Amino acid sequence: MCMDSRCRRVALMQAALGFVVTLATAQPFQRQIEEGRNAFLRGDYTIASDAFLSAGNAIYKDEDLTYAAGRAHFEANRVGPALDCFEALQRKEADYDGLEGYLARAYHHSLEFDKAIVHYKRELSKLGRNEPRAQMIRNELLRCSRGMEYKRRVPLAFVETPGRVINTPGDEFAPCPSVQYEGKCYFSAVPARDPEAGGKEGAARGDADLYYSSQQGGSWQTPVAMHHEINSARDEEILDFGMSGGVLFFSRHIAHEQTAIYSDTFRLDDSDPPAYTAFDGPLLGSIGDYAMSLFQDSIIVFASARTGGYGANDLYLAVRRNGRWYEPVNLGPEINGPFNEHYPHLSSDGLTLYFSSDRLESMGGYDLFRCRYLPEANRWSPPENLGIPVNSAADDTHFRFTGDGLAAVFSSNRKMDNQGQRDVYLAYFTEGLTDGLALAHGSPLGALYEPIPEKQTVGGNEAANPGVAEDVLVEALFYKGDDLLSEPANLARIERLGKLLLQQPDATVRVIGHAYEESQDPINLYYSVKIAERVAGHLVTRGIAPGRISCFGVGSSYPLARPVVNGHRAAASEKLNKRVELLIDLPGSTSVRIRYVTPEVPAALQPEHPIHFEQAGRGLYYSLYLGEASGMMSHPLIDFSEGPVVLERRIPGAPYACYAGRFTRFSEAKSAQRKAKSRGIQTQGIRAGLDGRWLERHEIIDHVLRYPELLHYLESRMDD
Repeated sequence: MCMDSRCRRVALMQAALGFVVTLATAQPFQRQIEEGRNAFLRGDYTIASDAFLSAGNAIYKDEDLTYAAGRAHFEANRVGPALDCFEALQRKEADYDGLEGYLARAYHHSLEFDKAIVHYKRELSKLGRNEPRAQMIRNELLRCSRGMEYKRRVPLAFVETPGRVINTPGDEFAPCPSVQYEGKCYFSAVPARDPEAGGKEGAARGDADLYYSSQQGGSWQTPVAMHHEINSARDEEILDFGMSGGVLFFSRHIAHEQTAIYSDTFRLDDSDPPAYTAFDGPLLGSIGDYAMSLFQDSIIVFASARTGGYGANDLYLAVRRNGRWYEPVNLGPEINGPFNEHYPHLSSDGLTLYFSSDRLESMGGYDLFRCRYLPEANRWSPPENLGIPVNSAADDTHFRFTGDGLAAVFSSNRKMDNQGQRDVYLAYFTEGLTDGLALAHGSPLGALYEPIPEKQTVGGNEAANPGVAEDVLVEALFYKGDDLLSEPANLARIERLGKLLLQQPDATVRVIGHAYEESQDPINLYYSVKIAERVAGHLVTRGIAPGRISCFGVGSSYPLARPVVNGHRAAASEKLNKRVELLIDLPGSTSVRIRYVTPEVPAALQPEHPIHFEQAGRGLYYSLYLGEASGMMSHPLIDFSEGPVVLERRIPGAPYACYAGRFTRFSEAKSAQRKAKSRGIQTQGIRAGLDGRWLERHEIIDHVLRYPELLHYLESRMDD
């Protein structure tokens, strides 16, 4: 009995001690779990991830907690622990709407593309075919397939970070190595530091400022903020250096997708305040131009969302000659496409271009690509993905060679080996790239601005001008909504036109509005002529007589790109089609030569039978005259015409005249008139036009010898 009693007491003490130990260990885990849960709800994912990791296996006892921990780990760039959580939920067959997506993305960022494809397909099977997310997943499947291909390649480089001295849990991006000092690098950053603990004041504001760091003994030193008059309460971003490193170019955020671009000359005494000035160059930060690369102070490549491009953001090139920057040109469909092209870098050979793009040839997000200009063929080589490990499944951007050309810097928000948001990385190329080492004297890219041949289209007529004194570029004005006259690029083009018209008092201009609104054809037609009149009104305020300006509205009759592709309105086409064209009619003898600049249209968007308004007005043609109106014109043929419809006002204050169709033979016009009449649609007759203007009855006889076809028209007029 005594032994049994003693054993029972020992057993009770052991049980009590075990309960105390369990309680003591459970309480810290519970505190850590609550800390993680609260941080997750606040969006502080790094703190949440730390707490959940400290809780160990306790997080797996509750599926909701496991899912929250996995999401926190993923957002904190801890893909391994995130996959542990998501895979545990998958084994339990847990039902969370976003689980397949997180598994797919986690495997994608781990570069396990085959597993990512499995889960992307499972996620896709739960979505309707036309849901926006479905198309995004189909794109990611293509990118994963590319990633599997890139994994089989021999790496071009090995990649490392400069360490936590530069990379913090904050945001470090846009690295730009010094041109003058080896081992010195400038960059933009929003460090995640407490200002009271010695961090920069800007971190509290959440803005990006400019910094630099130098290597000493192979180690990067603590970053130093640039002068407080450069680092403002807005975001600043490094762009590039000029004048052999003596000038720094940077941008300052002003509003949504708008920046101001400045240049700052380095001072001998750092205590002197900076004297930065607005950049006097071809970039217009106010319309979204940004991310430039400057080559030998004479060539700029930059990214822009300006209208008339191939996608959302394209790359453009501008050349400086004789102290003057020429109008930028789009680098064309060999580089630009329906996706985004960003952050260009023209290497020191003046031929090789590096840039970032989220095209389907990336393995995820923005990848770094390179291509080479081929002077002998006057084209670019196909862009080549730099592959793994330079590229990741996230956004890899801001590529720049170091001063010695042996390495490159770039920024990335990859989820492997990352301290926070974007980090700075160094790439050391193993194949011995030479384009970063070459010191070219000039670049063949300047050939894009070679003098044009002497035979040019002038005012719609071929003319030889052996003594041409000036070339004038005329570009269309592109618009999105009511921003036609608020776009700085458009205003610059109108100002250039106004200057030409003042210098050439006998010249006239035809302003042609194109509209592609989702409205009925009569409204669209009227809108197009009104937008042309807005341009005409602006020219009048610049001293151009109203009688020298004719306005035309053509609605959607002359698209540069197909408005509808695969049954859907094409956004890229609208950027090209919504425009105002300017056609200059010069006198026979002039010292000016007109060059009409028309944007390139991707092959997939080109109309089956493209024709331009100016082309349709060359030579002899006929149109059905529908009548006049003081406002919006209403006529059945506006809706049902098989050809173009034009609403025009050639004389200020006169009624609008409306015409349907452009026929090269009178018999064709007559047939169209009879067809309309058979449907009960009346017209006001047929008119003949020659080289952009209507022929009066007394003028017809003067052109009969050249155009015998006019005899039939003349006989018809007499019968009428």
